[in-house]
Amino acid sequence: MSASLIFACGARSLLVALFALLVAVLMRSRPASERAAFIRVAILATLAAPLLALLPSLPVLPAAAIAAPALSAGAAAIASPGVLIAMYLAVSATLVLRLTLGVGRLAHWTRRASELTSSPWRLPRGASAAGARAVRLLVSPDVRAPLSWGWPRAVILVDADTAQRVQDARAVLEHELAHVRRRDWLFLVVGRVAVAACWFNPFLWLLVHMNEAAAEEAADQEACRAVDARDYAQSLINCARRQSWAPANAMGASLLSARVRAVLKGGASGKSAATQARTAPGIIFGCVTLLMSLNVAPAPAHEGPRVAAEHLSAADNATISGELQQARAERQAAAQALQRSSTAILAGDTRGARVAREQAMAAEGRALAAEGRAMAIQGRADRRARANSID
Repeated sequence: MSASLIFACGARSLLVALFALLVAVLMRSRPASERAAFIRVAILATLAAPLLALLPSLPVLPAAAIAAPALSAGAAAIASPGVLIAMYLAVSATLVLRLTLGVGRLAHWTRRASELTSSPWRLPRGASAAGARAVRLLVSPDVRAPLSWGWPRAVILVDADTAQRVQDARAVLEHELAHVRRRDWLFLVVGRVAVAACWFNPFLWLLVHMNEAAAEEAADQEACRAVDARDYAQSLINCARRQSWAPANAMGASLLSARVRAVLKGGASGKSAATQARTAPGIIFGCVTLLMSLNVAPAPAHEGPRVAAEHLSAADNATISGELQQARAERQAAAQALQRSSTAILAGDTRGARVAREQAMAAEGRALAAEGRAMAIQGRADRRARANSID
């Protein structure tokens, strides 16, 4: 496996995740269930994007536009395929280990928990019929706020303080059962696995964060069908505690102020799980169509000079070369930022890793912009050539 192939697969994943992220931002006024459904498919599409290299592709860019960035002799040794693969596996293994330890912590908390049997905390009779079958309701001395985890048999863990507040029982149960019905924990884990597989992709990290936030908002909207919005907002505030790191759907740990405002403003404005199931095929079809449209590959290397010689003026050719050089330089900066991010992850520096990912995202955006400008110039030259041939 060459370094060019590694960079090409990474660039394909970045393009799909960036486009999906932009669509997700444009969908922010849509119901949370629709946004969550789109983002889930987008995460899977980002994982599958590099595999589409095996499919027939449409050549749209000169090979120089998306080739691996030019590196110095020392950097080339660091970016050799063996070193890149070793670094990739080390960071992926670290993230998988963190996820595994988190699931193990949840299992340990569940073993130490006891059944919650007081009457206000009984599961609704319709829970099984609504898709929340085989749910265990437990009180745990280890959790700081109510949470749910597990698939296909789900567990709802309630902290001791919340268990004493019987006025919050219905809101907590409706919220966590909504997570169970929507299979949010399953897709939470899929998102964490996707990040471990494509940790170099800063846009995927943002998509996963948006997925978890949309899942909480969708669960809020479903719960508000059974609980008064003002009472539910008060229960959210009562449960506002940060949960220890664990891969679970915690009721009070995510964007609390925004969720309270959304509940008071919209109440049960979201779609139910059944409606989401009906709209999901259309969303999936759109995502697949989008993913296939992004299946682009570099044009053969000889086509770039031929087009330049026939259609481009000397000034246009110089401008395109400058834009492509800038794109390569920005991609090199992005690669270096991702290397700093991986080093920070291995060192446990979460803030440093986040800053490095943001720098990589900005550099990748500048590289895409430079390539876009180069494509625009070449497109104008092609149109002029076609017009001259017709004349």
